[in-house]
Amino acid sequence: MGDGSIRRYIISESDSFQRLQKSARSDEFIDLITREKYSTIQVFNRFYRGEHHLTFQTCLEKDGDLDWGLLFVIALPVATAHTEHPTPAH
Repeated sequence: MGDGSIRRYIISESDSFQRLQKSARSDEFIDLITREKYSTIQVFNRFYRGEHHLTFQTCLEKDGDLDWGLLFVIALPVATAHTEHPTPAH
């Protein structure tokens, strides 16, 4: 933190998605584990809204396509890591 204090987090979730469409307005994603489809808004809400948490996001490459998919890693504050989770997409 800016004042020298430390906040600890623990990784609670990791999810990977394939990008099905690459148009800026109509992205659709498929969860690589569950095979469920999600819209951009659903993915955004799942990983960036809800209770305080950290979201790490990076692209997934496949067969030379640098924007083939996305990987999200969620970290929760240690004090709440066992009791709170970001709201899942519906």
